[in-house]
Amino acid sequence: MDNQEKQAVNQPKKTGRGGKRPGAGRPKGTSKLYAFRADKEVAAYLDRQENKTDFIKECIIRQMEAVKSQKEEEILSQFGEVIPG
Repeated sequence: MDNQEKQAVNQPKKTGRGGKRPGAGRPKGTSKLYAFRADKEVAAYLDRQENKTDFIKECIIRQMEAVKSQKEEEILSQFGEVIPG
């Protein structure tokens, strides 16, 4: 028995059908997919947008900024009223 035959005996039998390999496949992304149902009016409006994904993301970002701004104003109002002099 030569050296190659000994190595083959010591290794598990391979099926030759691929399988999971380190580094193979598509890398995981940082985004998450969402799906929702829209009524007719919302669906019609959304369908008129050139890029629906960008439109939805921009709407959400604007809402997040508005909420953040409102919270900041509430925090500042706790310190009292500012009277310009």
